[in-house]
Amino acid sequence: MAGGEVSAIAEMANVVSSEIFNWFKWNRFPLMDQNFKCLKVDKHAPPKKQKDQTSDTAPPPMAVSEQERLHKHPVDIVFSYIDPYTAQRVMLNTDLKSYKSGSISKTMIRSALKSLAVTIDCARSSPEWKVKYNHVEDSDIRGLLFVYNHDGEYDKNFYDVFKTEKVDGSDKGQGKVDLSNFPVCKGQQIHIIEPRTINYLLTIKNDCAILHTEGTFPESDYFFHYPELTLHKTKLPKEARPATIELLSAPYMIIEHNAVKKWNEKTERLEERFGAGFIVYYNRSGSTAKEFVYLLDTLSNLQILDRDCSLRLRVACDTPSAELRSNFDAAKTSYAGDWGFDEYKKQKLERIDLKVIEIVKKKFSETEIGWRDER
Repeated sequence: MAGGEVSAIAEMANVVSSEIFNWFKWNRFPLMDQNFKCLKVDKHAPPKKQKDQTSDTAPPPMAVSEQERLHKHPVDIVFSYIDPYTAQRVMLNTDLKSYKSGSISKTMIRSALKSLAVTIDCARSSPEWKVKYNHVEDSDIRGLLFVYNHDGEYDKNFYDVFKTEKVDGSDKGQGKVDLSNFPVCKGQQIHIIEPRTINYLLTIKNDCAILHTEGTFPESDYFFHYPELTLHKTKLPKEARPATIELLSAPYMIIEHNAVKKWNEKTERLEERFGAGFIVYYNRSGSTAKEFVYLLDTLSNLQILDRDCSLRLRVACDTPSAELRSNFDAAKTSYAGDWGFDEYKKQKLERIDLKVIEIVKKKFSETEIGWRDER
């Protein structure tokens, strides 16, 4: 594969990540593909032992000062957002990967995670990193591995690489990516956004664009919903709340929106096309009624179920159950019965608009990638 083509393939992860995270209200720092000096060379890149120090052909061991000068940590890009509960700035030192389905391997994942671990260990105390990325005091610096499958053919469970598999009928298992000895320091976090989650997030963004075209979702007047918890209260106005990395990875995402207003060219007036409401994006299969009972209970506790507004449940799962609708109806019946709901409450449940939406996969062909490189 030509160098330009490799570069173009790598660029695809940058394009997709920026497209996704901008919609979820993250900030992206303009600096890309930067390196910064390692401050812990003895820990992160100790000199390799020479097999034969007496050999005339063996190279002399590199001086520590030279080693320190050469060793650096890579930074593909840094995203950031303000956490709604802590008001702390979360900075995600991101490693962007773009691979064909067959190239997403245990070796790749382990190498990328290990590199991220030592990178954020240095980034937390590196003046160079802090200057480049406009670091502010009390920021929470984390790592993010973003694995994009550019041919759209990856259909495995990404997290199976962390599981242990049996070998030759033995009680002992052969580990895959073993995280027990990873160089992650206390208090550090590394997140992963893999192909399935990427497709889920692209699906949400695409579905909201379709709803906007239909006149039932605003262009920008939408908010990610965070409940007021007993011990933690939100510290940002709802208009400024981003979708945190935890929310992006959760089983469901609640998006609140204001009324949709459109300009009527015939009457030359601004008209309300659709009322304010909530959309719940759900990324589980719906294979049991119990999971929907839990979701309904959650919406009730958040005082969303009783609100006098639209409530849409959009299932965005790549493997939806064939019994999904039946399970949802059973959950409504069970939930209403358990709580002795009157007709008014039952009407609130019946108003929920359930729809299974098609999963979006953003694919790039190698031919198209080659043409992009030549333009």
